[in-house]
Amino acid sequence: MLQYYAAVLLAALAPAATLPMVVQDMVAPAPAGDFRPLGRWDVRLDRVENPRDDRLTHVYITLRNASAANLVQTGDVWVTLEEGTGSGQRSGQGLRAVPGRPELFGSPPPIVRPGGEIRTKYVFDRNRDGGSQRIVIEEGEHQVAYES
Repeated sequence: MLQYYAAVLLAALAPAATLPMVVQDMVAPAPAGDFRPLGRWDVRLDRVENPRDDRLTHVYITLRNASAANLVQTGDVWVTLEEGTGSGQRSGQGLRAVPGRPELFGSPPPIVRPGGEIRTKYVFDRNRDGGSQRIVIEEGEHQVAYES
């Protein structure tokens, strides 16, 4: 297992021309004004859903690689969903941005080239009070907050 992660890390650090992988969740770039800077990533909050047939809140975001290096999947990005009551939930598990049940990215994880984008979602237990929500997206010491 350690060899697998070492190979993924080496692939992420390799020049883009040597990577044989195709990123399934890459999308055409969005207008630059929609993104806010973090660290190596720029982020855009796409939508927040509370599906009727699900007990989870789905937070959809798009990450754009703002660095000069290849990045692995949603590396080092954490999303916190804070409720109006002051309580919050934090997740570092980026999932495929597909409707319905949570789906993990495939193996090996997608590599995002410089300037490339990846859509992802994070899921949280449903907000019980129905009040306001605050979404905080973090990468290291950098963070961006959205109010709803």
